[in-house]
Amino acid sequence: IGSYVLSLILEPEKTEEEFVVYSGTRRGKDWEAFSEENGDKIIITTSQDIACKNWVDTFNKTTVLLGAQDNTKEVLLSSFFDDGEAEVTVCTDLEGVEVKVRPDYWKEGTFNGEPFHSIQDIKTSGQYVTSKADVERICSQWDYDLSAALYVDVMQKVTSTPHDFYFMFISKKDGQCVMYKASKQMLEEGRKKYTKALGLLKRARETGIYWENKIEEIDSI
Repeated sequence: IGSYVLSLILEPEKTEEEFVVYSGTRRGKDWEAFSEENGDKIIITTSQDIACKNWVDTFNKTTVLLGAQDNTKEVLLSSFFDDGEAEVTVCTDLEGVEVKVRPDYWKEGTFNGEPFHSIQDIKTSGQYVTSKADVERICSQWDYDLSAALYVDVMQKVTSTPHDFYFMFISKKDGQCVMYKASKQMLEEGRKKYTKALGLLKRARETGIYWENKIEEIDSI
């Protein structure tokens, strides 16, 4: 479902190449024949297709405020996905380890005459995103701070330009769409996580020991 939503938003011209909608029941000879005929595509049911397109419609209508205090303007959230590049793959070296990131959407431009680059990340969630606390809980549950920091640092190293990171959450509960920016504190916490993970991976490669059934240190929380 998440992949279908991302395709509809980011690369709609490729959706029909990668997905196909099945209107029947997922059993019986008709289903088996349809599955075999479309073996290279992801199969979406009619109900899933309707739900996803409703969510995307809400996404396209959602607006956000840009600026601060009295100097604000209302813009479509979808405008953050204009004049950029979807699903771009970027590779570099961090902490002595080769890493690869694939942002949902990468955009470069200027703001107040200065270079301004940003990464947009779309998340479909089975939970409500009604409040900031809802979103913070989801980010904590899935360690989204780690991926945000990793993406920002990789892109900055490759482009030599600082990046902002934006989350776009779409709730599968009620279709609500919200947008949040990763704070400096969130990115710093994520940076600690990925740095530690890369250090463990590097040590494992050097020693050949990839799993030890013991705890060597007390982690912080």
